[in-house]
Amino acid sequence: MTLQLITGGTGPSRLDALTHQAAAAAAAGVDLFQVREPQCEAAALAEIVAAVCQAVRGSHTRVLVNERLDIALA
Repeated sequence: MTLQLITGGTGPSRLDALTHQAAAAAAAGVDLFQVREPQCEAAALAEIVAAVCQAVRGSHTRVLVNERLDIALA
């Protein structure tokens, strides 16, 4: 079984809350953390993804990014 958490479109204004959520999810054993922020511009989304990746670093949690291969690869 795979456990996945999907963000709800909080946007960059809630970056701290989102990174805390990602860290807590990783600590709880969530397998996939999906960043779904369709309202964000590329720069804001890249900042969110970088912060989430840092928050889950060292865990087995993997980060997915909706519809933005360029940001996922960065």
